[in-house]
Amino acid sequence: FMSCGFNFALPEVGEATVRTLIRTGCAVEVLPNNCCGLPLYVYGDREAARNLARRNLELLTQTRADFIITDCGSCSSFLRDYPKLFPDAPALRQQAVTFAARVREFSELLATIRSPLTTHYSPLTTSVTYHDPCHMSRYCKLTGPPRELLKRLPGVEFRELPEADWCCGAAGTYNIAHFDQSMAVLDRKMGNIERTKAQVVATSCPACMIQLAFGARRRKSPVRVMHVAQLLDTSATA
Repeated sequence: FMSCGFNFALPEVGEATVRTLIRTGCAVEVLPNNCCGLPLYVYGDREAARNLARRNLELLTQTRADFIITDCGSCSSFLRDYPKLFPDAPALRQQAVTFAARVREFSELLATIRSPLTTHYSPLTTSVTYHDPCHMSRYCKLTGPPRELLKRLPGVEFRELPEADWCCGAAGTYNIAHFDQSMAVLDRKMGNIERTKAQVVATSCPACMIQLAFGARRRKSPVRVMHVAQLLDTSATA
């Protein structure tokens, strides 16, 4: 499931995700899905969000794939919430329940596949810390899998980030509507990242990646912002 952020703003992340899944032995089918609907939902247009969910259910329930994978923590959280969108439509709700049970965040699936990380990856010789996206850590409760993948990568020195689950300040359009407050939150996050002295900060959300990259430029920090899939892909092609 391609997120809007990675599909349109950071397509290299989606490409790294697909390559990594294929490299681990997965048969990957990329379908032309719509937005998951989360932005519309949080801004109050519930009916438009339901319409997008219906379209995605119609498209994605046709696939015989075992799992529906997304590399975006926010998409992962909302796709799992599809059953709640149809309380008065029993048939659609049941379809959404079956659909949601197949949803996996990228690292959630990859952490269960052990052998490729020792047989197909070259040492990176770099230090990495990890920022927890809000939807992924607080709603999906997925904090272990991305760290497990990073720690298993040859040559990676993992450094835990203080206040790793604190928001980076992006928060949808919060960084546009409340720029000054957003920058204050971002400065706290960037200060913690700099204290780790890590060369790379990894994360699993396009909004977080864009915000953290802006923070690095703003502070003239040399830290690189990468998705977990990009680190796996870089190690495999190093």
